[in-house]
Amino acid sequence: MEVIDSASGPVIGADPSLTPDPTAPADTAAAITYGSLGGPSQSDLAPGATKQVQAWARAYADGDGATLYRLTGDTRSDTYPTLEGWVFDRVSVDASAVKAGAALAQVHVAMHEVNDPSAAITCAYDLLLGHLGQSLPFVQAWGPAGSGPSLAAYQNALPAAPPAAAGQR
Repeated sequence: MEVIDSASGPVIGADPSLTPDPTAPADTAAAITYGSLGGPSQSDLAPGATKQVQAWARAYADGDGATLYRLTGDTRSDTYPTLEGWVFDRVSVDASAVKAGAALAQVHVAMHEVNDPSAAITCAYDLLLGHLGQSLPFVQAWGPAGSGPSLAAYQNALPAAPPAAAGQR
């Protein structure tokens, strides 16, 4: 992972799972849409969905893959990559759109390096939440800010590694 010291503070320069938003202006989240789905959308997430977004951000930033897996609702034997070397600080839901039992949310996740609390960054992500009829919906996919309309459930899953053969552990 490459960290660049910019005029706005430290930002991550290379990592496909982490998209930095060093300036985090308030208007960057103004236009979450469903793309081809069209029609009106609701702009607020229910409290249960907001709670799941909070849990997702903490698990993703803190490297808690087991919790991240549970939050997706995935029942396959998949794993989900997390960030390593970061500690979750806070998350804000800056925009959302709700349609037909699914939601898109744009969030900003603030975190700091595990060994240096002064090295803090804020990153923007789009999340896909499914099963909104449940009290605690699933965070089924995530990507960089702006990717929301193209997110697909479980797209972040990686196949679980096959068990090691005896003597190869």
